[in-house]
Amino acid sequence: MIRDAIRLNWKVTLFSLFFFVLFVCLGSWQLQRETEKVELIQAREQRTGSPAVGLTALNALTSDVDGVRIHARGDFDRQQVFLLDNRVLEGKVGFEVLAVFRGENSDMAVLVNRGFVPMNRTRNVVPAIPWPASGGTLSIEGVVYAGDYQQLSSALFSRELPGAMIVQTADPLEIGRLAGVTLYPHLVRLAETSVGALPRHWPVTTMQPEKHRAYAVQWFAMAVAVLGALIAFTWHKRGETADE
Repeated sequence: MIRDAIRLNWKVTLFSLFFFVLFVCLGSWQLQRETEKVELIQAREQRTGSPAVGLTALNALTSDVDGVRIHARGDFDRQQVFLLDNRVLEGKVGFEVLAVFRGENSDMAVLVNRGFVPMNRTRNVVPAIPWPASGGTLSIEGVVYAGDYQQLSSALFSRELPGAMIVQTADPLEIGRLAGVTLYPHLVRLAETSVGALPRHWPVTTMQPEKHRAYAVQWFAMAVAVLGALIAFTWHKRGETADE
């Protein structure tokens, strides 16, 4: 008859168990990231679905403001233009235009990301930046973006050109320091339908929850494959015929 036999190799066993646990942990982490992304998108949708607030009301908010809609009246400071470097849209390299917006009936000023402009042939030439028709007060709409802003040393932070300044971060505190004005501490992304809006691509998250779930399935499948390989290596058939 055919008997089963166990052939145990401790090195192979420990190696396999290590990667089994690792793959299971990575799969669980991806599922956790999926849950976080779902909650993030739901919270953003809830806030963006709420009525827009003015600058004064915005300044009074103390809770999470990411995704809060705003409606403000005032005008852009067209003398100080900041170009956020290393942006790409539809295969074109360029900048995102950051402009200081001063409220009409408020001392508050916010840094507004208007969107994308393509770069000229050289970085020494400021790209053409379209502005809303001047002649009074503008009414803009946008969404607060409370992101993590990249911090760089002042030596690498900016590069001044005629009529604009290339910057490596959209941190309103740093931009305010360069502009000599106190800005609201979070960036405002101009709504696509608002006056002064430029082309853009600003997804809520760069990776959708479904992608995390797919990665989790892959990690768990690899864990099962490792466990199956270990069993196949450890448990094998030994041919032996018994006398009857």
